[in-house]
Amino acid sequence: MNKILYIDVICADGHINFNKIYINSLIESNENVKLILKKGYANKMGFNSKFVLFELPEFLFYDFKKIRFFNRLMMTISLMYINIRILFKNYSNIYIGSYEEISFFCSFFGKKTILINHNNISGLSNSLKRFFFIKLSKKHTMLVFNNQIRDYLYELNIKNVIVKPHGLPEVFSKNIINPIRKHSERIIFLPSHNSIDVNFIDDAFNNEMLLSLLKEYNFKIVKKGGTVYKDSNIVTIDKVLGYEEYKSILLESDIILLPYPSTFRYRVSGILHECFVNDKLCLLSNIDAFRVYEGNFNYNPFFSDVNDLCRRLSELMISFLSEESYNGNYYKNLSELKPIF
Repeated sequence: MNKILYIDVICADGHINFNKIYINSLIESNENVKLILKKGYANKMGFNSKFVLFELPEFLFYDFKKIRFFNRLMMTISLMYINIRILFKNYSNIYIGSYEEISFFCSFFGKKTILINHNNISGLSNSLKRFFFIKLSKKHTMLVFNNQIRDYLYELNIKNVIVKPHGLPEVFSKNIINPIRKHSERIIFLPSHNSIDVNFIDDAFNNEMLLSLLKEYNFKIVKKGGTVYKDSNIVTIDKVLGYEEYKSILLESDIILLPYPSTFRYRVSGILHECFVNDKLCLLSNIDAFRVYEGNFNYNPFFSDVNDLCRRLSELMISFLSEESYNGNYYKNLSELKPIF
């Protein structure tokens, strides 16, 4: 039987769901899958130790947000070490769950791999990253999550590309921690602080039409971090949310608001996929990265400006939220989002 190897030299906590999706999909197609990950990472994802080829020591995983040179150095050392350990082993496919272009190139990784691209493509506006990315693409296959990203790489004359969907995470367990809903109010959750269009949010949360709509329909906006607004219907959480707390708020919410800027390109949103699998209504900026999923909606989730956002909220009140017993059915064709190997 063909052997498959899955390697991740970053092993970010934020990628646990993604890695679980892809590793599980690989195991479904071929039980002969081996993993090389950070020590304890496979266990954290719930995988049996029989799948682990070997683990990488924790000191090799330098904090990416600190000194990037040392982070790249640690990743390069990890890859060189892996290269030596698997030099005489044969695998039909080697998947790299996440990587950084310069580190991977400098490791002189001997075997051909399939490089899974997360934020890598959006970084190609950087000429140095683009140079190393194109060099890597001559030998390694680039895996991207949709045809729009593939077409962009084609424009750069990068042809060694395959497309596999991002996949859907596990459904959240119905565990509500410290409920935030009071009485009959409805919750709009703004779960991302780093990725949002800050200028749009400032305009929206100071817009009289939107603020009036919040009062009329008894909406409360709960947002993570950033500016604290005076309106009592906009609540800012100024602490770091644990993952269980985050899931609890998402489950309790009626609408998930994702006002991302047009610069959010050639990437996918993990939060949007969480909305899909948990059947949570969401409202999205009218940008290409979200339009890719237009065929998965049974309603119009897109807004281009504040007036559009108000219209979408009103439409949802009429079509869904006014019916307390409505049982979802917001999405369709979700099976298409599962990666098949």
